[in-house]
Amino acid sequence: TFWLDLEVELERKLEKALLKQKSELEAPQRSCGRFGCCCAWLRSILLYHFLPCDKSIFGKLKDPIFWILTLMSAIPTYGIRSGFFSILLFCIVFPMPPDEFQLVNFIIQLKGSQFFTVGFLQSLITGGTYFYCSS
Repeated sequence: TFWLDLEVELERKLEKALLKQKSELEAPQRSCGRFGCCCAWLRSILLYHFLPCDKSIFGKLKDPIFWILTLMSAIPTYGIRSGFFSILLFCIVFPMPPDEFQLVNFIIQLKGSQFFTVGFLQSLITGGTYFYCSS
């Protein structure tokens, strides 16, 4: 009786899996509309060029769009850096739940750019201004 129960259970699970797969294939594809597809395209461009999953740092350095996005993240004036990281966070969080690695990577990059732009660059500018004034 054990083998008979096992056979019946396996047939039931297999049938359920096949029916689920068939219903997913027959489901109508959702059209995103003109605005939705444009936003998805821009989101994919931004995330792939700034946070690629298949490129090392050397691959990133060869990408001109990566350099443009990096420069945008390094300009602390006029809210450019804040706006850039706000848009980046919005792209990571929506339309699906974010991955924990993506959020941690975002926080590390935000804090790293904050240290570099507000801390290091501002201290160099202030030191240069002081040296120019005092001499």
